[in-house]
Amino acid sequence: MPILFAILFSLLLTACQPNPRDNNAEQPQAAQPPLPTQALNLKGPNGVSLTVVAEIADEEAERESGLMFRTSLVSGTGMLFVFPEPKRLSFWMKNTPLPLDLVYFRAGQQVATIPWARPFDESPLSPAEAADMVLEVPGGWAVEHGIGPGWQLTLAQPIKAED
Repeated sequence: MPILFAILFSLLLTACQPNPRDNNAEQPQAAQPPLPTQALNLKGPNGVSLTVVAEIADEEAERESGLMFRTSLVSGTGMLFVFPEPKRLSFWMKNTPLPLDLVYFRAGQQVATIPWARPFDESPLSPAEAADMVLEVPGGWAVEHGIGPGWQLTLAQPIKAED
């Protein structure tokens, strides 16, 4: 009888746990407040230099919310997601009504650009290579400026990401 009670008790505890696929309790329900910004310098292999003023998402909660629920993003602005170390990153557009370009960097070197990510699309957007930063800018901006292989990203001041 004690074994049966222990099994029933453990089943009850398991049943009370949130469904890991039901992340609504953990997902943001509104846009996060604007984050601190920093001017980023993007330099192309042909010497072209661009400045982007980006919000810095360097904490886990900030990275999870990202640009969700934002309804506008001005050209020349964006959000830079900073991770503690290079790894295979996967982004999606859940709750994001804006089309975005995603530019992945590792150690300041562009490794991939995913243009025109579709609003609200939950398909994973993953480059083949590891990255430690992702810059999200308005859809079409990266293509318009020719951002691709050979581009470098430099920061005015170093940023250390938090796990």
